[in-house]
Amino acid sequence: NCRQWYSLQGPLEIFSQAAADKFFAGIGSCQGALQWDSWGEDWFVEHCMDHLGVQKREGFGLLADMYCQSAYLDNGKSYLQVCQENGPTCSDGRPAYHAYKTPSNLSACLDQAFGSSSG
Repeated sequence: NCRQWYSLQGPLEIFSQAAADKFFAGIGSCQGALQWDSWGEDWFVEHCMDHLGVQKREGFGLLADMYCQSAYLDNGKSYLQVCQENGPTCSDGRPAYHAYKTPSNLSACLDQAFGSSSG
């Protein structure tokens, strides 16, 4: 869900039942075949799914992620740049926004995402 790295990002991971079944059945194979010790869970899941032959589906429009520097809303700016200019930006209807690390920014994002005008 990040076009920049063509990668699965941890804040939003969606799998079919068949993909999840294959992952959990094959996790031991992945642990034995991959050098995963220092990876985050999203990197492990992505590489394990690749190792197991699970087919990917692109979902680049689902996650607005400040660490993914792909263009946001076709405006030539990344999500990080938009947030730096405007503050929390969470009103475009996406199911996930990342990363809001302070309570006030998270609260502002949630208010926007759920359509609340309170701050």
